Amino acid sequence: MVPFWEPNPKYTWGFVPMPRQPRPDLQPIIYMRDVSASSRRAREAIEEGLEVTVYERHARVYYHRTYAPFYRHIDAIRITDVKFNWNVLMVICKYLEIAEIRPIDASADIGGRYPFRLIQPGCRAYLTHTQIADELGCSTETVREAIKRFREAEIIVNWGQGWLELDAEFFWKGNEGVRIAYSQIQRRRLSDRITVI
Repeated sequence: MVPFWEPNPKYTWGFVPMPRQPRPDLQPIIYMRDVSASSRRAREAIEEGLEVTVYERHARVYYHRTYAPFYRHIDAIRITDVKFNWNVLMVICKYLEIAEIRPIDASADIGGRYPFRLIQPGCRAYLTHTQIADELGCSTETVREAIKRFREAEIIVNWGQGWLELDAEFFWKGNEGVRIAYSQIQRRRLSDRITVI
């Protein structure tokens, strides 16, 4: 008996995805400083033949940065009896996406800052519990428990179907200016969740 198979329309010739409005909670507006003078100096340095590393605008960056506040944070939580599976965290870091922004209105100058739509924060990874479990050779229940503890420790601060977001103060992949701008928004959003009794 031949199994019934229906092609996925996403991979069919001529498929046009349905346009979706950007979700403000996932793609907030951030304000970045005008860096045209710094860019000009960088171009001049390249033209002078200096040995500098230049990344293309949409080039993939295969590493992330871990910042000092993370180490201070884990020193503080180590005094508890909670055990963390750091291998799970390292897999999440491996899959972090590079930060991406798009200008909203190039003419809008707000005190030397310009508005951008944050398309992709550099602290968000798109992967499932099953993917993590397969990479580590463990059960999904082990991964689920580890992620729960990282959420309780506020290392994983946002999450949804098929994605996890780390604290931008701890981990980031991409432009440092975008990280600083997003970390301020991220912290404000996190503080809204706290209920003071």
